[in-house]
Amino acid sequence: MLTPPLPMSSPPPRSVLGTERSLSVLTDLQDNRTDRCFFLFQLICSFYGLNDIDLYVGGLVEKPLIGALVGPTFACIIGDQFKRTRDGDRFYYENPGIFSSAQLAELKKTSLARLFCDNGDHISKVPFDALLRPAAIATVPCARLAQLDLRKWSRDQISNKNNIFYYLTNFR
Repeated sequence: MLTPPLPMSSPPPRSVLGTERSLSVLTDLQDNRTDRCFFLFQLICSFYGLNDIDLYVGGLVEKPLIGALVGPTFACIIGDQFKRTRDGDRFYYENPGIFSSAQLAELKKTSLARLFCDNGDHISKVPFDALLRPAAIATVPCARLAQLDLRKWSRDQISNKNNIFYYLTNFR
């Protein structure tokens, strides 16, 4: 026999997401809608009521932030999850003990564009920001990009017992 669904609890206050007022009336969400989703939004509200809209469905019909693909609710959730994933990764490069201060400084001065130059076959020019399309920005010669100084990873430089490379090179 199937158990009846649990009653819906009241939604959390909007203050969790950065706004002080509570989400309680249809006009609060109407201001946050896109025209193509408005009919769908009204249909969802007529079936479930404003307080019982599922988080995922509500997030899909939210108006995207300027320059974004998602609205404020999903932006908050995605940002928080990224921060938790980054901070919870014990091998994240900025965590203490992973790299020495000299190694970390060296890593921060290099770029993805430089990585492409160093590892690609016959690459002489790349976009300065490797994540943008070349048509949108000018390309730069690989020689103008800062190179990674691998001497910072030599045996002489790896003496910090908290450094992971110390263990990789000294305990085989």
